[in-house]
Amino acid sequence: SVGLGEINVGVTQLDQVTQQNAAMVEEATAAGMALDQEAAALERLVSSFQVRRGVGSTTGPKPERGAHPRGRTAGQGAGNAPAPARRIHAAE
Repeated sequence: SVGLGEINVGVTQLDQVTQQNAAMVEEATAAGMALDQEAAALERLVSSFQVRRGVGSTTGPKPERGAHPRGRTAGQGAGNAPAPARRIHAAE
């Protein structure tokens, strides 16, 4: 009877873990669906922009993320000059 009691405890624990996993799957599914809807809304918003292909593109390698143009770091010789405009490239 002691062995059966231990098996019963183990089965109960497995059942609890299975229910927790099912709840997490439901939450992940709901979050995925919400993300899909947000992505669709963002796509609609972005599609309102007109992007000209080839304008402003460079043939050389892109600078590393965080790299500053002309080798200056933020605050070095920048004066009151406006920040350079960011270019938007159309996806192929």
